[in-house]
Amino acid sequence: QHYITISLFLLLIICNTRTKNNPYENVRIEFDDKKKLNYAVLRNGKRCYGKRNQTVEEIKGNIINLEFEQDLNSPHRYYMDDFRPVEGGIFCDIGAAEAKEALEILDIVDEEFIFECDPEWIEALTNSFEDHMDKTHIYNKFVSCETNESKNTIALDEIITDYRKPLFIKIDAEGEELNVLQGMQKLLQKHQDVKVAVAVYHTDKGAEQCKKYLEKLDFQCEYSDGYMLFYYDKFWNFRSPYFRRGVIRATKKSGDKEQ
Repeated sequence: QHYITISLFLLLIICNTRTKNNPYENVRIEFDDKKKLNYAVLRNGKRCYGKRNQTVEEIKGNIINLEFEQDLNSPHRYYMDDFRPVEGGIFCDIGAAEAKEALEILDIVDEEFIFECDPEWIEALTNSFEDHMDKTHIYNKFVSCETNESKNTIALDEIITDYRKPLFIKIDAEGEELNVLQGMQKLLQKHQDVKVAVAVYHTDKGAEQCKKYLEKLDFQCEYSDGYMLFYYDKFWNFRSPYFRRGVIRATKKSGDKEQ
């Protein structure tokens, strides 16, 4: 057991070592004198604000990590060529944090729903999207299987009720992914053009449970390539499988009828 722990720790160090020629290191951080906040300038020119208590290095490091996560060869990658938000559609970001993905596709989609439970991110999100509030809805809520004001939870079935536009849902909910899916059952059943990208590495059974649930609702599921070592899951409490699937990409099967 000790040998396994040491081996995992060494692998963790190796996996986090960055190369000198890191293609993502060139992140520009600027300061907004009016808001007194730092922000990263994304590739499309959009401002991605950090939290008020974040340093320049923390914001830069965060953006670099997000770029690595969405590398073409990353097991955390949400999109593929035929699996991504489409022009004129709706994008739903559950567990948004700084909502980098939502900012990057803001000019493509017609509407965005952004959910982030951490109140410290809300100021940053409000500033990042301030010029696009006509198409952006920001919720300081936990997305779950039910709406409960006392618990600050909300179910997606109560938010998205228009099933006419193509819908892309990204879920990264720190282990609550199955609850999130259960709270959008009606939407998943009735919407005929919906794609769901679910991060499933947070718990040991997340991949199996989420895949089973989506397949019962007539979704075709595939895993992203490779595996992830989720070392934030309290290293001393690691349990198998240590190497876990990263993301499920689920697409509604063609020819389904409304239920």
